[in-house]
Amino acid sequence: MATVLVAENEPQIAFGLNLIYTRAGYRTHLVTTGPETLECIRSAPPDVLVMNPHLPDVDGLDICRHLKAGPETADLPILLISARYTHAEAAAARASGADDYIAKPFKNAELLDRTETLLRRRPGHASSRSEPPIGVEVQWRP
Repeated sequence: MATVLVAENEPQIAFGLNLIYTRAGYRTHLVTTGPETLECIRSAPPDVLVMNPHLPDVDGLDICRHLKAGPETADLPILLISARYTHAEAAAARASGADDYIAKPFKNAELLDRTETLLRRRPGHASSRSEPPIGVEVQWRP
């Protein structure tokens, strides 16, 4: 069973992401700040990082650059999720090392498919879910 680290400072969105991933058979850890994100990765490395690039205390793109520069974390898949999606921001995210970028709102299936695609690219991760996803859609409300 793969572990997803969710770095999201908005409680409602963090709860929704946790629900989506746990119902799809993933283990999750939730953090709300940049320092917590880095500490969690150091102490219990996840299989994938799903992060809001607009955490209040640090630029998520700086976290991406830091992780991709480290030999222990260079292959950690990073999926950024943002409500402020622009093509320029998506390009900057990829340039900083993010592996994928998804705009809110999104469909649960799209989130899970993109996560699974990132996990399959990692060595030794053929199957990530412990069970098939349950068809529950989480509604995002601003």
